[in-house]
Parts: sequence; C-alpha cells; structure tokens
Amino acid sequence: MVLTNDKLYKNEYEMETLIENIEYLNLNVILTTQKLTIPFCVKYIMNSRYQTEQDEKDITLSDIIEKQPNLKKTELIQYLVNPDNKIFN
Repeated sequence: MVLTNDKLYKNEYEMETLIENIEYLNLNVILTTQKLTIPFCVKYIMNSRYQTEQDEKDITLSDIIEKQPNLKKTELIQYLVNPDNKIFN
C-alpha cells in the first residue's frame, strides 16, 4: 500500500506502514496527523536522512511535544540520550 499525505489526514496508520512509506510522506504531516511513538519520532522525524524538505528540517523537540501530546518531553530526551533503554524497545 502506497500512502500519500492526503491519506494521513483521513486515517491513522500503524508505525510499520508509515515506515514503509516514509519516503513518500512529509514528516510534518505525519507528525500532525498520526499518533507516534518516541522511537519513531527519533528514528524518522528527527533524522536528517528523511528530512528532505525545509519544513521537515525545522522540526524541533517542542514541535514534537506540541503535536504529540501522548509523548512526554522527559521520556523523549531520555530516549535521545540512551536509545537502547529497554523501556522504549
């Protein structure tokens, strides 16, 4: 299944589906429309490899916390410092 940004506004998708389609999607649209996990945000949203558009390069930790109220800032920072922490994996 190939996803488009428009589809993200209409449905919520599993992390695996988002990962499979990451190259076709805008990271800001993903961040705004989907319920994400901390590992996903760090591995994909904050990863310069996937930030191809300028608006994607401008995403901050504050943006993630604001658009993903299900995530806690302290846990996000903890994951950034230690991504191997078993709490998240």
